[in-house]
Amino acid sequence: MSTQLEDLFRLMRLVIKQLPVSMVVALCDKLEGVDDDHLENEYALLASTIIPTTARQAVADLLKSAFILRENCSARSLAWALRGALSTGHKLTTDEVMELVWTGPPGLDYGLRRTDQVLLDLIEGAQSSVLVVTFAAYKIPQIVSALLRATERSVDVTMILESVKESEGKLDFQATDAVGSELLEKARIFFWPLDRRPRDSVGRHGSLHAKCAVADDIIALVSSANLTEYAMSLNMEFGVMIKGGDLPKSINMHFRRLIEEGQLLPVERIN
Repeated sequence: MSTQLEDLFRLMRLVIKQLPVSMVVALCDKLEGVDDDHLENEYALLASTIIPTTARQAVADLLKSAFILRENCSARSLAWALRGALSTGHKLTTDEVMELVWTGPPGLDYGLRRTDQVLLDLIEGAQSSVLVVTFAAYKIPQIVSALLRATERSVDVTMILESVKESEGKLDFQATDAVGSELLEKARIFFWPLDRRPRDSVGRHGSLHAKCAVADDIIALVSSANLTEYAMSLNMEFGVMIKGGDLPKSINMHFRRLIEEGQLLPVERIN
């Protein structure tokens, strides 16, 4: 196998890893309509328009590689190869399994896994990235320790937290205090600025009330539970863990787009 062809296959795997399945399919649909007589211009347009910023470089590199091999790899052939990779080599990551997650009265869970156990397993098993989103964070030393261990494995840890100041009184405890200074230095922490929040007709603003976590774009936890001691041990909380499929990657990409578009800002940029 030639080096150029090996590079093409490597870039295909990278694109499939970085994009949700639905977006890879959309890319394939566009490729099948590309005019091979104007391949270079059409490829450049594809990479700069329909692809989110986080994956744009990988797609651009893939299309450049395909252009080099254009005599043996038309746009339609590339689309077919991408579709084939989705349906065969990446089948394990596209098969979706869901599991209910619970915190509540003991003896009534019927074998459901506890919220804290699932979240800790998700963080401990992460190899490349972890996203954690929560409204409140308070007294969570085990979770903070797990996230710190993840950073020591060179895992990219991103946290999106509500702020006492930005919530204007809706939150009593500053989430960054629960996170601690060490994790603040090693992770990327974001808030939702007040001036970017929608308001109703009487001026009331929205809250950052989402609670979820994603690891490696292949496993996600969506739950009613905040990152608090009570939510992990005393409250009645319910959620779902999703392994495989398109949803974990879509959740992660949604929040990354909010960051790219400036809807969410890093801690140091919040006044």
